Amino acid sequence: MQPSTAQLASAKDKVALLLPLSGAQASIGQSMLNAAQMALFDVNDAGFELLPFDTKGTSSGAAEAVRRAGTQNVKMILGPLMAEETQSAGATARPYNLQVIGFTTDSSRLGGNISTLGILPYDQGERMANFARQSNLKNIVVIAPND
Repeated sequence: MQPSTAQLASAKDKVALLLPLSGAQASIGQSMLNAAQMALFDVNDAGFELLPFDTKGTSSGAAEAVRRAGTQNVKMILGPLMAEETQSAGATARPYNLQVIGFTTDSSRLGGNISTLGILPYDQGERMANFARQSNLKNIVVIAPND
């Protein structure tokens, strides 16, 4: 017996993608969405569905996006982009038992149900220092913002 269309649709692994698709960061969000869609095309897995949600680049927009995603039976949340949005998304996602994997590099916002795909500055600095030590380099110059 073949599964029905409704059964096939419900069997998909759904992942929410929270991005700023409107607002000041919309061009970054749209570029990231385009990249994700190209990656999905390469994977070509009919059992996986990526559901994009607009955060509007705000904490309240991220919270609303999580609430909408929560009604879609997603398995996890990728995004949002910025630290404040990620923290808001994580708090809103807890009652849904959803893990948020944000794109932020602000490690102070991580923990609980919030992880990151971003490269954290501390980890990056530690790797550079280890490389310098292993390469027997004595002088290191870092050019970075003062914040």
